[in-house]
Amino acid sequence: MNNIILIIIGGGLGALARYGCRELLESSQLSFTFNHVSLNTMIINILGSCLFGLFLYMGKMLNLSDSIKLLFLTGFISSFTTYSTFVYEVSDLIHNKNILYAGSYLILSIAIPVFIMLLFLSKI
Repeated sequence: MNNIILIIIGGGLGALARYGCRELLESSQLSFTFNHVSLNTMIINILGSCLFGLFLYMGKMLNLSDSIKLLFLTGFISSFTTYSTFVYEVSDLIHNKNILYAGSYLILSIAIPVFIMLLFLSKI
């Protein structure tokens, strides 16, 4: 039961952090949009992947408990990033015949986080 509570708390905090980041990006000069599709999801997902890798690295270095990992990785990061919005945005670009943008968005959204994760994993 304690694990479920940790995941719920982490998930709520991750969702709030995602909302806050999206609001910050959309209200600042940092927001990126191509062909009416916001790239804020990509930015947030890349940031989430960086945080995931950093947490794995720090977790190993600090020997963090499974409870803390559940709170942060399963709860916070899982709700901070979003796969469904990413899939919708790529599909919307393809549907509107913006194949170059869709391909670039797809490649960057996958390649950058994988590269960052490999950097962190090489440190563990």
